[in-house]
Amino acid sequence: MTLVAKDVSKHFGGLRAVDQVSFEVERGQLFSLVGPNGAGKTTCFHTLTGFLPLTGGTVHVDGRDVSRMRPDQRVGVGMARTFQTTTLFNGLTCVDNVSVALARRHPHSLVRSLLLPWATPNFAAQAEEILERVGIVDSRHARADELSYGAQRRLAVAIALATEPHFILLDEPAAGLNPKESDAFGQLLRSLAASNVGVLLVEHDMRLVMEVSDWVHVLAQGRTLIAGKPEDVRRDPEVIAAYLGRR
Repeated sequence: MTLVAKDVSKHFGGLRAVDQVSFEVERGQLFSLVGPNGAGKTTCFHTLTGFLPLTGGTVHVDGRDVSRMRPDQRVGVGMARTFQTTTLFNGLTCVDNVSVALARRHPHSLVRSLLLPWATPNFAAQAEEILERVGIVDSRHARADELSYGAQRRLAVAIALATEPHFILLDEPAAGLNPKESDAFGQLLRSLAASNVGVLLVEHDMRLVMEVSDWVHVLAQGRTLIAGKPEDVRRDPEVIAAYLGRR
């Protein structure tokens, strides 16, 4: 099972923000999409998840063409994502935040709760299991806006996991974390991949990327610069030049 981007392009007038980018992410793989500022990473994420329409190319999930699907429809076929800025229900507890996402899998849960309360799914118990999986179950009754920044990042991942994704796309999830928090978050990323979820990561923390990734795909000016194993990418002269500039 794979997430396949084929010749994905997004142009804004004459600006080719993403230009014929192709790659495949397998379930159980931790795949990092990196590049210097302005390389097109987040724009690429937006096209993969349906928040921006494609100018060209296709996106397939497990063999199904999702190129023209809305974001919510892509969630239904196994894609979930987080954003650079946390998008939480700040006034709700962690359990309730995750329960909202769990309810999406049961669209008739509200009617069932009114007419057949004994048959209502136990979202709280499921939510706590997911919170334990991401390491913040002890904060299950805390409001989202009471959490530390690192815990909010984990809660965002928990909400995405509640949709039971085959592939989870994380946009700079370690931004703002200190080195200790970043290392712990890396362990969470590896545990997600070990559970047979394909993880597509956009991240500026190159130490984290090189430590946890199975495969690294480098963008520069909207195009693929190089792709390979972390140890090969980190030594590539073109990658070094793209990040540090050419003399």
